Amino acid sequence: MALVTITAANQTGLPAPLTQLMAPNGVIPASTSVTLTEYNYVEEILRDTELLEYIQTNIVLLSVNDIQLTKEQSLSFLDAPTTPVKISYAESSQGPAPTDDSSQGYSAGSLWITTGGEVYRCVDATLNNAVWLRVISGSDSINELADVSTAGAEHGDVLYFNGTNWTELPAGADGQLLVTHGPGTSPTWETTTDAVRRFFSYSFTSSSGQPYIESSSTASYETIGYFDWPGSTSVDTPSQLKAMCRINGGTSMNVRVYDITNVATIAELTGITATIFTSYDMGTLSNITTAPAVWEIQIQGVGPGVKARIAAFTGVY
Repeated sequence: MALVTITAANQTGLPAPLTQLMAPNGVIPASTSVTLTEYNYVEEILRDTELLEYIQTNIVLLSVNDIQLTKEQSLSFLDAPTTPVKISYAESSQGPAPTDDSSQGYSAGSLWITTGGEVYRCVDATLNNAVWLRVISGSDSINELADVSTAGAEHGDVLYFNGTNWTELPAGADGQLLVTHGPGTSPTWETTTDAVRRFFSYSFTSSSGQPYIESSSTASYETIGYFDWPGSTSVDTPSQLKAMCRINGGTSMNVRVYDITNVATIAELTGITATIFTSYDMGTLSNITTAPAVWEIQIQGVGPGVKARIAAFTGVY
């Protein structure tokens, strides 16, 4: 037990005749204390039955490395003589220095709390070379949890901050995923048939081997791909549809997703004039059905000599 200093203090003013203590006549004088060090065979002294009895009656309590122990802590120390951590609370506005080490009673696990609320934890109390890590800065705050009622809390419940208070989110159903929605929005449990949101993508290649499909149709849309929509009751509604396309001649081109089962437009983007392949967001989606349907991916050219080209189409839902 190197670097451990133990003080047995008489708390009542009555002499405590503890025969094994290294004190004159084996007595702790009234209203005073006796200091024991590692050189006094501390472990043997701590297991003295008289010392145990006096602690039981709260006549004698222990201090270890200047830390005053309670009756319960003193009794616990008898069973396992270890060095309790020292806590420095609001004694300074500054953080600890390397010299705040074992000679000051600190050990690995000790805490240092400044007057500004910063908290440091000692990870190494080596003499003149102590290492402290800051775990909370003075500006960090998660507010109090006093306004959180834990009555009725169940295994699996989640605690989150709603912008004003800490709030309990009851555990979700089996198989649900906890989904965050960005700053300013509370998390929710979501049900999906898949473990993750699904993604679909088409890369188009023409019969001539070009990495795109080309259409010269100006009279109407020409279908260049299909997608089987499984229905919004089995998956989330698509959150985004994008098309990679460009023109080669003509004025512009249009691209749309069309529900041929229900004869309705899902998304349409017109007036595309890019002459290099560019990714376009299809914008607002509508006419999403709950039942399965077949969607077509279509393009149309505008103007004489048009060649509308599409290289890829993606969706996330």
